[in-house]
Amino acid sequence: ERYLFRTMPPPEPARPSPPPPSSAAQSIYLRYHRLFPDIPTILSSSLRFSRDAAGHSLVHLASSAGPRRVILVDVRTAEERAVSTLPGAVSSIDLDGDLGEAGDALTVTYCTVGFRSGRAARLLRRRGREVAHLDGILAYTHSGNVLVDGGGAETREVHVFGPEWAGVGGSFRPVTFGRWKMAVEGCRMFFPKKVGWCCECREKR
Repeated sequence: ERYLFRTMPPPEPARPSPPPPSSAAQSIYLRYHRLFPDIPTILSSSLRFSRDAAGHSLVHLASSAGPRRVILVDVRTAEERAVSTLPGAVSSIDLDGDLGEAGDALTVTYCTVGFRSGRAARLLRRRGREVAHLDGILAYTHSGNVLVDGGGAETREVHVFGPEWAGVGGSFRPVTFGRWKMAVEGCRMFFPKKVGWCCECREKR
């Protein structure tokens, strides 16, 4: 499997590949990931999903060094997560209660294409976590894996923030914010100190 992970580099490190939708989406993907050269990028195709004896979702990273447990952190808004998430993912708030039990698991943040997840990963690294961020839920829809709704059932809908990010894969159906909501969330994303943090963290207030 191709992946980029700085502390466990493959013989020939792979660069994260942009998802195959529209050229506009590719441009956004590459622009955002280049903003975080210090944060390793994990490709969606490297994730492996399973369940434990109790039926709980488990996520591992496939690598040449063997599988490694992953904690997926969905840093998108509650409205986006209500449409669908990656199996086993937790929110930023849920993560606070899991940090003490994380052990040597790799914390992997994700959002739509990588901007919010890159910033969240930097914050978590300052708190002592070993972090990386995913290539994004948009790229994930091209990986052949499934998404689940709030009840844990498989769904084909995925929130992609806005129309410009709507290049989902396969039979997935994009859901977007309205123009006003997208403008508000965009302001939160780029001006968090003035408007509020762009991800779930702001709901702690």
